[in-house]
Amino acid sequence: MASTEQLDQHQFRRKSRDRSIALLIAGLVLLLPPMVGASIIDFRPFGIPFSLVYVFVVWAMLIAGAAYLARHLRAAANSPTTNNLTTNGSVDRQR
Repeated sequence: MASTEQLDQHQFRRKSRDRSIALLIAGLVLLLPPMVGASIIDFRPFGIPFSLVYVFVVWAMLIAGAAYLARHLRAAANSPTTNNLTTNGSVDRQR
């Protein structure tokens, strides 16, 4: 039977994977032109069009979020308790 720690690690990996999918969907929604509506705004911070600033700020936030999630996924993958979990999430009972 799988230990509680192994199941907790598996749940952590699943939540991290779900968060990465949510990050992808949020990025798509934020970068869709109809959702942005920023091209209508005639505001130019530092002489740069607002739509360009918006896209690069969202892009930078997505990269930061992906780096954060990748660090946690890597930490969960390198954990010694996840070594006997199979790729589909079931516990390898041969140990």
